[in-house]
Amino acid sequence: MSKKILSDADEIIKRKLLVEFIRKPLDKFKLFGFILTSNDEFTLISEFDRDLFITDSYCVFRNDSVQKYAVYNNVNYFLNEVIALKKIKPKPAPNVSIENWTEVVRSVAENFPLIVIERENVDNKACNIGKLKKISKKSFTLSEIDGNAEWEDSYSYNFADLTKVRFGGEYENTLALVAENRDKLNKKKS
Repeated sequence: MSKKILSDADEIIKRKLLVEFIRKPLDKFKLFGFILTSNDEFTLISEFDRDLFITDSYCVFRNDSVQKYAVYNNVNYFLNEVIALKKIKPKPAPNVSIENWTEVVRSVAENFPLIVIERENVDNKACNIGKLKKISKKSFTLSEIDGNAEWEDSYSYNFADLTKVRFGGEYENTLALVAENRDKLNKKKS
């Protein structure tokens, strides 16, 4: 799909309807979320965790990576009942541009402590988390952080390889919090 992901995206956004995106073969898992904005190339969603029944991170993906989608507008569907009973709302739209990958990465880095990138055509079993260090027209460099909130080396990536960008989720926010706390403690010791 190279055009706006859903012709009725404005109505889906207005009604705050849950949407399921199937992105096989890139991603073997279904992606659930509330569309916050979309254009001909990208969609930004407030991601919905259907196992924990919460909204967690934001996610930007290329529209042409979506094979199928389903809009959940039946009030009697289980997940819609959960959303109504728990009064779940999409996270507010962040101040992030979806004009192109360069603007996505730049604007996420300006507004969130860490960015999660996925290059599913290169490796669909891994993601990279880090802080933006450098950005150019065709590539960017992340100072990466591991699952123990330890800073690792910096690595460069090509925008052409990106398929999905996540940010603002509990996992990466917690990594950022621990790393920031460690930095403060180390500065006090110095």
